[in-house]
Amino acid sequence: ECMMRQAPDGDREMISQMAASSDTFFTADQMAALLSLLEGNRAERVNLVARSMHRLVGPNATARVLGLLSPPEYNALTEKVGVYALHYTPENPTMRYRLQLDVETDRSV
Repeated sequence: ECMMRQAPDGDREMISQMAASSDTFFTADQMAALLSLLEGNRAERVNLVARSMHRLVGPNATARVLGLLSPPEYNALTEKVGVYALHYTPENPTMRYRLQLDVETDRSV
């Protein structure tokens, strides 16, 4: 949380380094703060979530973060990591996933 307060609004490089670090974990609230710094840049928001989604911690963190994405961002993330990866969480270790029928990519499955 301290690192996020120090991150200047436009410091995309720092956000990228945080997402790339294998020992950095994020709560859904921390990820929401990082995503807000990237508002309006769909590619960077999708990359941030794709690179760090396996390091989200807390109850329903993955679902909460996915809920912050716009439909085009969600679709781009699905294309990048695959529909199965979106629903693998510590709470869902069997990798059984839920389809969101309002999302075109999920309907096609």
